Amino acid sequence: MLVGKTKNSLCSQGMAEYQRRLQRYFTCDIKEIKEEKPGKRETPPAFCQRQAPRLLNEFQKPAGLKLLLDERGQKMNSRDFAAFLQRLMTSAPQRLIFFCGGPFGYDPSLREAA
Repeated sequence: MLVGKTKNSLCSQGMAEYQRRLQRYFTCDIKEIKEEKPGKRETPPAFCQRQAPRLLNEFQKPAGLKLLLDERGQKMNSRDFAAFLQRLMTSAPQRLIFFCGGPFGYDPSLREAA
């Protein structure tokens, strides 16, 4: 799940390519959630808090293991990330849902839900 549309065509092409590659191993869907715009005088934390209920609703809809991706999370290279995914898929095979937030990050309520 992505907040907002990818505006960079190279990123869109890269996402489509990796989605195609992943389809050999499991179903991979990309869902874009409409991005809201912050108010002129709205601070980033206030903006995150305002959009949190809508994002939380989207986040809670699908069943599965939800992973929130942002700059505060554990940093991994490609091999470590692949090993992490392998452990998740073998220990508790279920649907994995990655949530990629907008430019201001997440409200704490979304972190708690993950």
